[in-house]
Amino acid sequence: MWRLQSAISSISGSRRCSIARWQPAAGARASLHSSDAEAAADRPLELKLHRADKSLRVTFADGRQFRYPAEYLRVESPAATVHSKQLVAGRQHVAIIGLQPVGNYAVRLVFDDLHESGLYTWPLLRRLGESKLANMREYIRALKKAGKSRDPKVNSRNRSSS
Repeated sequence: MWRLQSAISSISGSRRCSIARWQPAAGARASLHSSDAEAAADRPLELKLHRADKSLRVTFADGRQFRYPAEYLRVESPAATVHSKQLVAGRQHVAIIGLQPVGNYAVRLVFDDLHESGLYTWPLLRRLGESKLANMREYIRALKKAGKSRDPKVNSRNRSSS
């Protein structure tokens, strides 16, 4: 199991930030990988939830750091309902309201639209970080093609006029 080493909530100027530092408990495996080097690289050292800009920042053991907008993580959710690649529109303003460690290998994100069923494994977070720009471009193209929007207000206007 992972244990929460420290949790800090702070207000710095107008920026709100929640920081969670996790580390594996003594003797626990940090990943599901069979390769120790691969497991070590995929293991995050720190997850920072930045409420002001609605993002999650993850620092991995190998020093790589990624910033994930909440909207991106929500539309790329590994939950079964989203995993079927159903197009999720209108999540531009979604926020992450909670982080819950899951064993030694993942985190469950809780969004303010109450979606909380996706488990983000460490390797998945790394892949999402490495392909963020391409994934977001494809998401925006798919929305346009479907006549939908990232903005929930635009989507609700389109439904009411149909």
